[in-house]
Amino acid sequence: MEKWEILGQTIGKNYLIMSVNFAYPTKETRNRGDFLYSVAVESVLPILDCVEQPVFFVRDEKICYCNKAAQELALQESGLETVLGPNLEFYRQYDGEKTVQLTLSFGAQERNATLKREGDTDIFLVACRTADEGISLDSLSVLSQSLRQPLATAFSVTSTLFPLLEEQENPFIQKQTAILNKALYQLLRLAGNLMDMSRLIAGEMPMYDEKTELREFFGGIYDRVKPLCATVGITIQYACPTGKFYGVIDRQKVERAVLNLISNAMKFTPRGGKILLRVETNKNSVLIKVADNGEGLPPEMLATVFDRFHHREPLGDSRWGMGLGLPYARYVAALHGGTMILEGKPGEGTTVTMSLSLHRQIAADSVRSPVVNYDYAGGFEHCLVELADVLPSEVFDSVNVN
Repeated sequence: MEKWEILGQTIGKNYLIMSVNFAYPTKETRNRGDFLYSVAVESVLPILDCVEQPVFFVRDEKICYCNKAAQELALQESGLETVLGPNLEFYRQYDGEKTVQLTLSFGAQERNATLKREGDTDIFLVACRTADEGISLDSLSVLSQSLRQPLATAFSVTSTLFPLLEEQENPFIQKQTAILNKALYQLLRLAGNLMDMSRLIAGEMPMYDEKTELREFFGGIYDRVKPLCATVGITIQYACPTGKFYGVIDRQKVERAVLNLISNAMKFTPRGGKILLRVETNKNSVLIKVADNGEGLPPEMLATVFDRFHHREPLGDSRWGMGLGLPYARYVAALHGGTMILEGKPGEGTTVTMSLSLHRQIAADSVRSPVVNYDYAGGFEHCLVELADVLPSEVFDSVNVN
């Protein structure tokens, strides 16, 4: 048995209804082991001790049970508030309607976890590995550098070649150059993600903090992505409090994180669908929510959305990339004193909430010199880079982007 999936609800104080899902080797046989039964809680808990994943239950904001794997994380000593960290405020507002993916803190470790409410009990299933485990940092840097050099050559050549091709006014040639241009933007995004993820994980990413009027900032992102969403038949809406409000942010990192969230929403929202970019504030944070009415994510995929390079099903589905966008956004939120929460339910869409602290000050080591003109995309339009995987090739016609 490889996986237990708890789907039931508490009945009174003594019983749980559980669905135990056997993970079979093949897709066709995966669900043949589902069955439903009710047993005393005391009988269920020893079963959870056999599960490799840490599992703990919370009732009335108190940890009331930890299986053996969770006991090794010293949860009772740390306390729920410490484990949840910046997720505490979200957790207190959690209505239990959807399954949630979030990041928990266990001392110096961070682990991804899935949260689901069953009756009056919240069940946390914690990932076996830490959020930063995976491919080595050196490998990420080498991969990025290996991509960037030929990319620079390709962009240099095409910047000379494309104008010559345009002079021929041949529709077929224009279509082919647009396809090539899109591929180059996709590679540029991949190279940037690989390089910056290695820096973020290593804690070596410099911050370019600026005091920013956030209503105008997020509104500007919306204005630029709205016509791009229209090219794939998706409507994007924007909601934000009235009046000005300010925060200290790294504008490019936050913009890039939000664009990654919009890109993911576009991937799983069909033509005719809607995306909502909503900005909310409270006394401590600004909350950026990207919600779609697409197909949603099943629990088995929701549990791994923050894992870098995680292989996801179904095979051959081009919408699933290397799994760097959401982890990047999560790191950016953490750098800004915030966190990221993902809520989803099959058939009901997905909502991603990224929080940023409103109490940050410009750090002494933040890069603020007016001489510095850093651009992670090398001067290319950020929206086209970050949405390259979801936009049609016609958008990348050389007339539009060069």
